[in-house]
Amino acid sequence: MLLWESKDCCNGNVQKEIVKFSVDVISGQQLPRPRNLAVDTPLNPYVEIEMISAEDKGKDVAYGEGGQNASARNGMSGIGLPHRRRTHVISSHGFSPIFNDGFKLQVHTKHPDLVFVRWTVWSSQDGRNPNSNGNSNPLATFTAKLSSLQQGYRHLPLYDHNGNQFLFATLFCKITKEASVTVEGPAPPEEKSGRFGIFKGMKRTQSVDSRTPPRDYISRKNSYKDDPAASSMSRKSSSKEEIALTRLGRSEEEPPFL
Repeated sequence: MLLWESKDCCNGNVQKEIVKFSVDVISGQQLPRPRNLAVDTPLNPYVEIEMISAEDKGKDVAYGEGGQNASARNGMSGIGLPHRRRTHVISSHGFSPIFNDGFKLQVHTKHPDLVFVRWTVWSSQDGRNPNSNGNSNPLATFTAKLSSLQQGYRHLPLYDHNGNQFLFATLFCKITKEASVTVEGPAPPEEKSGRFGIFKGMKRTQSVDSRTPPRDYISRKNSYKDDPAASSMSRKSSSKEEIALTRLGRSEEEPPFL
């Protein structure tokens, strides 16, 4: 499907769609333990859910309700800044934790088919604070395009950071999608550029295949015409040059290209 920005030619407005959906993170099943975690150390899992869109960075682009807000503090969202929310931490129970956290998410975007949802499972180090995880990599993750997710109760498969699926680890969630609504808004200001755009500040360089002969070649050739003796003496020294000209398929009247 081709995506483009719909722009009103009269008032310069841009058509966007409001995409709304909700995710209930109910429970987890047989969540994996990190290899560097000791056997007697409990697993304290919590889940982060992210809404990823292809919208340009800006404020008031994405909204969310439920759980703990883990997005950027300045309210910016868009490409590279997903809207992120968290469940509460389940202390010392990683085999079948019960979360029962619901999230409502929405985004204003020109590309509704490029909205993705990512679930990430982390483990809290102290069992209370979600920010205190000591692992460089998450326990498990799952990412899907919103349009590809089916509504209803689903067991979502989980993968490691290398993309390998865990055999029995899943997240039990309920997914509800609403019909998108088309709205119009002001178009973002366009950047002014000169005639050559980004190439304006670049200096024009001479092509390698330029046909302009070097000055020393022209002066040397004119001196040969005035002095026949010098011309005969130069024939032996310029044999390599004539061979090179012959291989390149040029006549001896044309200057050599170095």
